Amino acid sequence: MTGTYRIGGWTFDGAVLRHADGTERRLEGRAARTLAALCVRRDEVVSRDALLAEVWQGRA
Repeated sequence: MTGTYRIGGWTFDGAVLRHADGTERRLEGRAARTLAALCVRRDEVVSRDALLAEVWQGRA
């Protein structure tokens, strides 16, 4: 993932969610990779199988 994504009042840079009010939330591991995969494909429906393949390398 490259770039920063805006989600409502939040921005996401691949690891950290930052709110406009200064609140920060660090995402780890699969949570960060899942959100990154969804951000990259923000204009698409992302299937469960696609997320499993990308985030979990095919493992549930």
